[in-house]
Amino acid sequence: MLSSNLIPLTVVGIVSGLAAGIVGAGTEIMIVPMLTLFGLYANLKQRIGTSLVMLLPPIGLMAAYRYYQKGYADIPSGLYMAAWFALAAYISSTYVIDIDEQKIRIFFSLFIICIGLYMLFSKPLKKV
Repeated sequence: MLSSNLIPLTVVGIVSGLAAGIVGAGTEIMIVPMLTLFGLYANLKQRIGTSLVMLLPPIGLMAAYRYYQKGYADIPSGLYMAAWFALAAYISSTYVIDIDEQKIRIFFSLFIICIGLYMLFSKPLKKV
């Protein structure tokens, strides 16, 4: 799979990495749609699983370091959320593996639409 798809896999890595530095490491929401766009992997579960593997090593380490250097990273809060993130991701993956792919596709699509609409129409938050 790797050797026959180097160009689209490279594009996915670069685009999601650039976006991570701009909007935060939460760009995994972009990865699955990009893998779908390029027609990579036979089903949605393979795309989700592959995107999780991609996120293991870097998960924003370099970008987080740059933000930390400038005083914009709250390390204790980030690590606290990471612990809950890891636990929740493990629990949800246990169940999602057995769910019908069409239901996952619908949920994923509706989630992206809702988040996009919220971002488009919400008022900026006050600085704390």
